[in-house]
Amino acid sequence: MDENEGMSCQAVAKKLDIPSCTQVKVWVKKCRNGESLGDQRGKTSEQESIGWLSPNEI
Repeated sequence: MDENEGMSCQAVAKKLDIPSCTQVKVWVKKCRNGESLGDQRGKTSEQESIGWLSPNEI
């Protein structure tokens, strides 16, 4: 789907069988900002900013 198609978030959610259009809004916002849509659950901003060393690097 293309943002230029002019579909509402409700129409997109219905077409993709997504229960809430809120998730569609979040994805659109991230795409507009150039952010990743990858799963970020369980990650903190500290982990992302400093990176984590493997056991061999400690």
